[in-house]
Order: sequence, then structure tokens, then C-alpha cells
Amino acid sequence: MTSALLLAFFAALSTGSSAAIREPHALAHEIIERSELKGGLCVLIPAGDGRLETALTESGPYLVHGLTRDREAVAETRRRIEAGHGCGRASVEHVADFERLPHADGLVNLLVIDQDRLDGDGPPEAEIRRVLAPDGRAIIKRGGRWRTISKPRPVGFDEWTHLNHGPDGNPVSSDRHIAHGGVRT
Repeated sequence: MTSALLLAFFAALSTGSSAAIREPHALAHEIIERSELKGGLCVLIPAGDGRLETALTESGPYLVHGLTRDREAVAETRRRIEAGHGCGRASVEHVADFERLPHADGLVNLLVIDQDRLDGDGPPEAEIRRVLAPDGRAIIKRGGRWRTISKPRPVGFDEWTHLNHGPDGNPVSSDRHIAHGGVRT
């Protein structure tokens, strides 16, 4: 009887731990499916414990940047990212607030905001739109429900399908948004 209880205990323990490991991977898969994006810079607000950040880097060509207001959590999250082999592709940073995100205009491909886990407000919608790249998505969870904000590609943006623009190798772009000192959107 005792050996049967021990066997059941270890079976339950191993099932529970594998479920805990699968959970961040399942969430990463759900996020990627919702976004319909195939890679790029992904920003997580608030940063997790390192497992979701690592799972996202394993799910495709993503560079993941977690932001948190919890200064004490940063060191532990970084340790978990390193232990999960996400080091170099995932990072976490402390920020005082989310009013102004530490990203350039039009840089972020995927912004994931879990309002249910935030203590206080997340970034305002204008800030979300500022950091999103053309064709970028913000996926926001509130009250257990997800909603998506998309930033469309402006008319006149050229698309480079090859290293030198197109299959003909001509590196001349037909983009009408390039301006001195940056991109006009």
C-alpha cells in the first residue's frame, strides 16, 4: 500500500510540474496565434517570472523585452531567463511607470499587456500606438478577455521581399515615407 501511495504521489508531482512547464509555452502559443505575427520585438507588460519570456523566444524569431514596476523581481526574472536559455533573446527591465515606454517610435512588433496582472494603469492607447511598428499588434488582456489593437501599414510604404529590395536585385525603394532624419508615418 505504501509503495502504491508513493508511486501515485510521484506521478502527480511529475504531472503537476510538467503542466507548470507547459503553461508558459501554451500561453506563448496563444499569444503568437492571436497576433498572427511571425517574429520581431515583443514587449511584455508586466514582465513575468522569466518562463513566458523564454517560451516566446523558443516559439519563433522573437526578441522579448519584459517591463516591470517591481524592482525586486528583476534579478530573479533575469536568473530564470538565463536558466531557461532565453539569455540574449529575452530581457527584463524595471520602469517607474508605463506612461512613456522605453522604445523608439514604430519599433515594437508585438506588445502584450496583461491588465489583470498590473497594479495600476498600463500604457495609454496613444503610447501603445506610438511604439507599435507598422503591421504591429498590441494584445491586451482585461477581465480575462483579450482584445487586439493593430497598427496598419501606411499607404506608400514599400516592402522589401529580398536583401536588395526585390528579385531583380535593384536596391532602389519606391517608399514615399522616407524623410531626412527618419521615417514619416
